Amino acid sequence: MPSTSLRQEVQALKSAERRLRQEHAREVRELRTSINVLAQQVQLLTLENQRLSEAADQRNRVTRIDRR
Repeated sequence: MPSTSLRQEVQALKSAERRLRQEHAREVRELRTSINVLAQQVQLLTLENQRLSEAADQRNRVTRIDRR
């Protein structure tokens, strides 16, 4: 009967390993999705920052008119 107990324990451990692998794979998928979303947000913020910087540069330009 000890071999039956060992077989049951092995089956339980295999089941636990399978569950853990599935959970790990799910977490990796979620993290990859989060990374993609964050990368897109950084890209949008970079473009917005560039646009605002260019707009500020335009406002700060002074055109001198030579009145003779």
